[in-house]
Parts: sequence; C-alpha cells; structure tokens
Amino acid sequence: MFDIHAIRFLARFAQTTEIETITCLECLAQLERFAALVLAGENAARTMPVVGRHIEDCDRCRNELTARHAAPAGRRAASR
Repeated sequence: MFDIHAIRFLARFAQTTEIETITCLECLAQLERFAALVLAGENAARTMPVVGRHIEDCDRCRNELTARHAAPAGRRAASR
C-alpha cells in the first residue's frame, strides 16, 4: 500500500529541487564572460552557477574554457 503523504512529500521535493541546465551552445555563448571572471580572480561558478555546473559536467565545454583561458599566455610566449 502506498503512503499518500510520502508521495506528496516526494512530489513537492522534486518540484523544489529542480536544477537548471543549459545546452553546450548556451554555455559556449556565455564562456567569454565566465573566463573573464576567472581571469579577474572572481568566483565565476558562484556568479554564474548554471554555467559552472555545465562546465564541471561537460568535457567539451571545459576543454573550450581551458583553451580560451590558456590562449593569451600562448600568444604572448609565441610573440617573444
């Protein structure tokens, strides 16, 4: 037999704990701002939590952030 109170509780819990997600395309559109916050020493994941979670979970977007973050240093070294 099902406990109706437990079912109602679980339904309310599921509604209040929904985690917002974004696609790679949406993440990549916001990556420059995220990278700028990182370079400025800000906590980018706190400022942009949805992007931060996506980057934690997505190798493709994490690699793109790393590539963009490392690119200026690489360009500076190559121009010497």
